[in-house]
Amino acid sequence: VRECSRDLWNVFRKYHYLNHELNRSARCHALIYEGRAIGFCATLHSPHPKSKNLKRCSRLVVLPDYQGVGIGIRFLNIVAGYFNGLGFRYLIRTSQRNVMKGLGKSESWRLIGYGKNTPFSAISACKEFNRTISASRVTACYEFRGSRS
Repeated sequence: VRECSRDLWNVFRKYHYLNHELNRSARCHALIYEGRAIGFCATLHSPHPKSKNLKRCSRLVVLPDYQGVGIGIRFLNIVAGYFNGLGFRYLIRTSQRNVMKGLGKSESWRLIGYGKNTPFSAISACKEFNRTISASRVTACYEFRGSRS
């Protein structure tokens, strides 16, 4: 795992299930296997009125040939552990069932929210926008607790 340029997102964007855009302030990490990037994780600082030390995963993608064997969760653990080691809380919100299942089995993650997000009425009028966000989808939010041996 290594920090990478946001330009690498162009390789992974078509495999992300929601919005294909990447926030300009994202810190990006690549998962490298045999000299090739097979995973991408973008992290954003998440402004919060009470918690000033909050980071969240905004994009997590593993190439299709490498999905289904737990690589994504291990990759996410490394990135979350890195930020946790710097003193940040680390969150991920997902609607992907396989990610929910993997994080739910992990002792390193704690479920802190589950349910359907209701979109703002102004946003919900735009069907194309709603297709690209987690509004109206069942999502789960997890917080990284650190490695548990």
